[in-house]
Amino acid sequence: MPWMGCAAQSRTGRSYVFPDFSERLARHGLTSAQFADRLLEEFGVAAIDGASFGSRGAGHLRLSFASAQSELDVALQRIAACVDSL
Repeated sequence: MPWMGCAAQSRTGRSYVFPDFSERLARHGLTSAQFADRLLEEFGVAAIDGASFGSRGAGHLRLSFASAQSELDVALQRIAACVDSL
């Protein structure tokens, strides 16, 4: 996800990623909770605020990729649109 300005790591055997949007969010005065809310309300993509997993998760989102590839493609386009709208 570097093309969206964030780093993401995926562990083998997991069905989710935990991308770090902290730098981008800080530039716009947003928390990861606000970003997750905006992503759902305005772009129709559900994500979990990384801070829900502890203070080190602030600025991150947890995104599941346990879906069909076509759905993932649409979701990635929507996430990119949300990031671009900041």
